[in-house]
This record gives sequence, structure tokens and C-alpha cells, in this order.
Amino acid sequence: MTEERESKSENIIKLLAEHIGVEESELSKKDSFADDLHMSAADFTDFIEKLSGAGFNTSSLDLSKTETVGELIEEIISEEELE
Repeated sequence: MTEERESKSENIIKLLAEHIGVEESELSKKDSFADDLHMSAADFTDFIEKLSGAGFNTSSLDLSKTETVGELIEEIISEEELE
């Protein structure tokens, strides 16, 4: 992973940790939003809005297929690389 990808990944995890009130070290890219992090659809939507507000392009995400932290990170970074 390039430095830029790693930096974006770390920023997304930092924002997620702040959003759900845990330490960054407690999060894994394998964590499921629903099962592991116990986020409701509304919580997830609020988090996506927070990412958008932080400058991440979330407009074309397919949230119905995004189940894990790693999938979300990959979708956001891949979409931004296409711009």
C-alpha cells in the first residue's frame, strides 16, 4: 500500500473510532459494521456523512455491499484514485 493509501486508510479508521467511541487500536479492517461494531443503518449513514464532511468522496459508494471496514476503505480509496 502506498503512503497516500495508507494515510487515507488511517484517517478513515481514526474517524470511525471517534464516531463510535473506541480506540483506533480496537478496530480491524476485518470488522463488520453490523456484527462486530454493532452499527445500525442510521449509524453507518451518519458515519458516511462524517467521511464526506472530512473530504472523502462517498457519492458513488454502494453501501448495500459494504460490510467491513476494509471494504469501505478500499471502495473510497479506489474511487478517489479514479478521479
